[in-house]
Amino acid sequence: MPGGESWPCLAGLNADYIVKQLHDFKEGHRQSASMMSFANMLDDSQIAERGGWKNKKAQALHALGAVVGVSAI
Repeated sequence: MPGGESWPCLAGLNADYIVKQLHDFKEGHRQSASMMSFANMLDDSQIAERGGWKNKKAQALHALGAVVGVSAI
């Protein structure tokens, strides 16, 4: 979106990376008004859950690919 922020693409990113980036936004080490606002709404356990959710989604897609015989990731 020209002149504005867009939502980040999380596909393919490691859960630990996502957790680190959320902490960096929350602590002010990275700058983005929308991401800093989002990260500041989360406590440490909620940030960890976001990383875990990403991992669970990737595992589910991988399992689905195995069932139908294709690579889902």
